[in-house]
Amino acid sequence: MKILFIAHRVPYPPNKGDKIRSYNELVDLARGHEVTLITFWERLEDLEHRQVLEDLCRGGVHLSPRPRARALLRTLKALLTGRSLSLGYFESPELAANVQRELTQGGYDFVVVFSSQMAQYVLELPVAVPRLMDFVDLDSQKWALYARKGPLHMRPLHALEATRLRRFEAEVARRFEHVSVISSAEAEDVRRLLGRQEVLVVPSGVDLDYFAPAPEPDESSEPTLVFTGVMSYFANVDAVQFFAQEVHPELRRRVPGLRFVIAGADPSPAVRRLERIPGVVVTGTVADMRPFLHQAVVAVAPLRIARGLQNKILEALACGRPVVAHPEALKGIEAVPGQHLLHATTAQQFIDTLSALIDDPQQRQQLGAAGRAFVEEHYRWDRCLEPFERLFREPAAAASTATGEVS
Repeated sequence: MKILFIAHRVPYPPNKGDKIRSYNELVDLARGHEVTLITFWERLEDLEHRQVLEDLCRGGVHLSPRPRARALLRTLKALLTGRSLSLGYFESPELAANVQRELTQGGYDFVVVFSSQMAQYVLELPVAVPRLMDFVDLDSQKWALYARKGPLHMRPLHALEATRLRRFEAEVARRFEHVSVISSAEAEDVRRLLGRQEVLVVPSGVDLDYFAPAPEPDESSEPTLVFTGVMSYFANVDAVQFFAQEVHPELRRRVPGLRFVIAGADPSPAVRRLERIPGVVVTGTVADMRPFLHQAVVAVAPLRIARGLQNKILEALACGRPVVAHPEALKGIEAVPGQHLLHATTAQQFIDTLSALIDDPQQRQQLGAAGRAFVEEHYRWDRCLEPFERLFREPAAAASTATGEVS
């Protein structure tokens, strides 16, 4: 089958949530199909990975620039004309021309769109070809969440974007032949908010060979907790501020020498300031997250604002590390609290749960082993992508509407 894959950013290296998912989708599709990739490049480093993508995509790779200044101007235009800001930000005549040329001349059997902002390029098609919209999670719901919990001065704008983008998502859900999301919870949102009943559930997986377990750190070393993620992202910033300011000081009083390591790229100034708190370490960009997971006795995910499925939790579980997470961070994961990991909501609950866990190496080992077994069973990439495999395996299925939820 010949497949056109349209994504909103270069899906390599797979070092953040959306790129991990889009890259693994590409790898899976490329095993049995001829794939052409059309996407944006944002930084010069993106162009360095072109060869990796061309080795995957036998149909070719088309990269269009997305200068930030031009994208912001188009966002402003969208704001003034009643259009979704996200659609304006990802608008590009060059990329649109690439899509139209490929669809007119390429003889494609299927179009896969990754991220709702890119659906604008194939809402109207020059040829009849079935389309799959991988929403992953609903971006309009993310903006609605920010409108409730984000910075006060931005809430009206976030609420406006939630309304405008949801209107577009509903049109996409109505017109595309197939729709997929990352979890059953997201599928329910699609049904409730967009009116689309037939939804493929395609969880994101974790590379179990790469994120392999390692022995616990030596007991003579300072006990370490770790949080991983892109540290300019608002939800991650909120999580580490809450933990470093409201949990860590009392926890460090109970556990002398305790360190809280915040590992991830692009730390905001607010995150950098947390290093003033004794025992808090901010790494900035790291080439490999595994050593930070392996040196930790517990991985924490105190995300009070969360959508979709948290890769940081899957990666920690795959490394055999016990995880303590806020319930918001667990909505996209089928793990059972108390069996595969632990959860806490308030600062006091985090303090009590973590202090008890740090003092109990046997419970840490049991949770670490149970978490690893859980992801091995449920979050292997080959298992997670089975719904895609079935969809693309049968040409007849590709030409018809999806028949229901697949998990």
